[in-house]
Amino acid sequence: MKSAIEQLILDNSLYMERIATSENYSNLLGECDKIYEKLKATLNPEQIELLDKLIFNHMGLEAEASECYLIHGFKTGLKLTIDCL
Repeated sequence: MKSAIEQLILDNSLYMERIATSENYSNLLGECDKIYEKLKATLNPEQIELLDKLIFNHMGLEAEASECYLIHGFKTGLKLTIDCL
């Protein structure tokens, strides 16, 4: 069995897939899908391509921010643990 450190650092994709999202997250995701489909129906192919690129880049930004938050939280937790020893 892998340690928590191995799961976080070496096997990050599998670790992240096991994190359950909230019901609110699922609802918001569903709303985003509905809005995307409505908007896409009004656009020409060039505009759809731009919209898809915008969404892809925004998802990349969210992933980068999430990774930064994870690292910061891990460091803060580790410092707190060390201070408590």
